[in-house]
Amino acid sequence: MINDFHFSHEFLGCDSLKVSVVNDAILDGWLNYGCLVAPKSKLADYREWLSLQDAKSYQKWITAFSHNLMRDMTGDYQPISELTQLNECFDYIDSHNILTLLINQGEMNTLNLQDGRQERNASEVVNINNFSDSQCFRESKNLENKSIAAGENIEDVWNERFASIADKTKAITIIDRYFSANMEEDIGKGRTTSLEKFIDFLSTKGKRYSITIYSVGYDKDSDRHNAIINYIDITLSKKISYRAAISHIEINSCDDGLFQSLAHDRFIQFDRFTIELGLGMSIFRSYPLNTCTFSFYRADKNPIFATTLASLSKRRKWCYGIKED
Repeated sequence: MINDFHFSHEFLGCDSLKVSVVNDAILDGWLNYGCLVAPKSKLADYREWLSLQDAKSYQKWITAFSHNLMRDMTGDYQPISELTQLNECFDYIDSHNILTLLINQGEMNTLNLQDGRQERNASEVVNINNFSDSQCFRESKNLENKSIAAGENIEDVWNERFASIADKTKAITIIDRYFSANMEEDIGKGRTTSLEKFIDFLSTKGKRYSITIYSVGYDKDSDRHNAIINYIDITLSKKISYRAAISHIEINSCDDGLFQSLAHDRFIQFDRFTIELGLGMSIFRSYPLNTCTFSFYRADKNPIFATTLASLSKRRKWCYGIKED
């Protein structure tokens, strides 16, 4: 869903960025589907080359550098203008786990890039004027409203739709009316819960997350409340994957009537990105997958999640949290 891409600082001085349709297409792709991989130590150089653009374009890029997803490029940084062979480019981006390398017209001529784009395995080198031909960005865009098909493998679904955004996330917020009911049922029948499976996936990322969940957990000290709390305290929190992946977890209960009127949709929010799931967290339960609607978008494009969260957070029946060391 999120495509890691790169361009060197000299890229920002090219004339093609003076063409608004080219400039805006790249910025839109970065905003909605991309994560720029660039060395923090060289950001001053990136901004210096931006000064070659007109004032309007310059401001758009400065906003993007402060607002859009970025990942620090660790290890050696090398301007693409210093490379003369395409295989050198592919070796370079592969070493940094980057899928897409954007180059300017001068770099394309030096590298003798045919037809404005070339791929090797899963990665690609794309000329600035051929940005619309980027297969990686196109695949990300195609997934933003593509339903999950019945019978899909949940590991494949995670790797294709969730893994890349989980890499760039610290806080996850889940709104799912039926999460607590499904969890209570799975606990009672000794099945792996959706939360445990979700945490198992997160634990592969080598980082820790804060998870906040809103669902129908009935009243405090109800059977459902006690089942969930005891399960987290006695079972889940002792799992290796939990200890590796969770820094804080919070479960909140709200009245079912509130979900009926204000929070019927089910969401998983990854920092600044929202995923709407027709089946919610139940896709991670121990059942074959059924067809599930899926939408992915930046949170600021649609206020429905923020509005729903604000309404639920004001009317909680109980709240349970654990903060790990």
